[in-house]
Amino acid sequence: HSLAEQANLCLQDAVRRDGHAFIPHLGGFIVALREELDSPGGLIARNPPSVERRPYRMDVKPDGSGIESTGWFRSSDGVEERDKALILSRLCALQWVVVLYEHVVPDSLKSEYASEFIDCIIYQLVDQPPGIIIVKSFEVLAKITNPAEGEVSLFSPILSPEYDDSLDAAIPSNHNPMDDENTNFALGILEPSRRKLLSRDREVFASIVDLHSKHQKLLLDLSKVIELMCTLQPPEFVFVSFANELDNFVLERMKKHKKVLESPETDTQGVKQELAAFAKDLAFVSNFAQQLVIVFFAAPETEDF
Repeated sequence: HSLAEQANLCLQDAVRRDGHAFIPHLGGFIVALREELDSPGGLIARNPPSVERRPYRMDVKPDGSGIESTGWFRSSDGVEERDKALILSRLCALQWVVVLYEHVVPDSLKSEYASEFIDCIIYQLVDQPPGIIIVKSFEVLAKITNPAEGEVSLFSPILSPEYDDSLDAAIPSNHNPMDDENTNFALGILEPSRRKLLSRDREVFASIVDLHSKHQKLLLDLSKVIELMCTLQPPEFVFVSFANELDNFVLERMKKHKKVLESPETDTQGVKQELAAFAKDLAFVSNFAQQLVIVFFAAPETEDF
């Protein structure tokens, strides 16, 4: 793998040095990186490369043979060596996501670029990857969701230099404590240096809630994920964001529940299925909140929270 690593380092150095020259190739980079991060089946049972690699990897055959075989690093026939190669390949792809974000992607496209990778990076958790990949994944997410200088974001009012730090600003009067206005007010008490660590929006948190609602077995490890996130961004932001997205999840689910029950096309069997699904989703929200409470009371990152 040393030759591949050296070639990779040389190319990354070139991108860092002449980033603007690679803007025309950004689409190809995104396709290749998404293909690497979206690969199904986990590290041991990944599917062979498919024709979707074209036109960016013309040599790949449907059976996975060819010069550009599985992953960004060549893998051997041995299971242990192959798994090691696939781990290196995944880490390499994650590193490239950041390199392109910092040196190639124009500021006006950074938000759109980040959105291309949020779901595929988070959905790696389904395959229960090694800890090193999980840590690297959330480090990457923290970087690519951090707004560029002057970029308008969901939390722009609390990030602007003109924001009133004296806490004399009026307390929001809305009755819903989970709306964006109240969220901005709550996060406004953070020190300016910590505010700079906030994401441009809550897309990562929404994706995590969505993932765990569909794969509830992953809730067993959720506290570890939350604790890791609290080491990368202010715990206050992590908890408030999850609370917002859980609230949004419940509101959307209640709308769907009401619509199904009131629909004249819903028969008795459909009502039973909806009631069972709704109860399952409410239990999911309760279990998710329990994991937040565990981190809140037990994790060292939240001692000063």
